[in-house]
Amino acid sequence: MALNSEWTSYESRSIDVKEHIRTLIQKVNSSQGTAYRPETVYEDNDWGAFESSYLYRAVTEMMREKTIWDKATILERLPDNASNFTPEQTAFTDEGDELELEAPDVITRPLNWFKSAAPEKNIRGMAKDEYEQRLLALYLEHVESTGETFYPELQTILENEYDFHGDT
Repeated sequence: MALNSEWTSYESRSIDVKEHIRTLIQKVNSSQGTAYRPETVYEDNDWGAFESSYLYRAVTEMMREKTIWDKATILERLPDNASNFTPEQTAFTDEGDELELEAPDVITRPLNWFKSAAPEKNIRGMAKDEYEQRLLALYLEHVESTGETFYPELQTILENEYDFHGDT
């Protein structure tokens, strides 16, 4: 979900989000010769209505264009749900145990499959972007909830999961 249920002030945002906004404002000021202040831009453009991960993503896009978007433009340019891929339904069977499993309602492929084996180059690029956005959103959520930028137990868990499952 892109929007918060209540307004979030600039001061209560995480250090990472505030620094990202400051960087954007510096780039815009230097490219356009303006003298915007991060707090003023944040308030004037209604950015407090967004979740931090979504705002971070929007600020990243604004940096690429060296421009500032208001709330309506952000919602228009960055839709909340980008894709709804639903491949054909199939049934799984295990020949060894003669076990037949019911097919789930929706069968999907892992995002990493699309990153590496999708039939079209643009789909691979979109999958890579989606993967990076999800990873960043997960990291930002962790930082916001704990205030820590490094969590050793999580790293151990992720390393064990990678060793067991690989990059899927």
